[in-house]
Amino acid sequence: MEQITLGQIAVAVALVVGLVSGFAYLYTMLKKWIKTAFKDEFDEINKRVDSIELEACKNFLVRSVTELERGGDLDEINKQRVYECFERYQAAGGNGYIRRKIEQLQEDGKL
Repeated sequence: MEQITLGQIAVAVALVVGLVSGFAYLYTMLKKWIKTAFKDEFDEINKRVDSIELEACKNFLVRSVTELERGGDLDEINKQRVYECFERYQAAGGNGYIRRKIEQLQEDGKL
């Protein structure tokens, strides 16, 4: 076998380091380009997801409020879920009619 010199090892290491650095740079630039190119589409998807979440919370809250107003009762797990959904609903910009109903149910001791 041939003898491997220190210079050859240094060249091989430099080549590997160069390739890894090059791929890392390309990955970073490609990721940045994709993020910039699809920014509007990502924003639109986020808006739609937020809207769907708001509507799902609203549906659950309306159903729960209606059940309580009709004289029904919710178990502790569902009551906790109402509070969780109500917090998310308010944070997402939900309107006040559900807030008024929840507050009224709390005052009446139903929730």
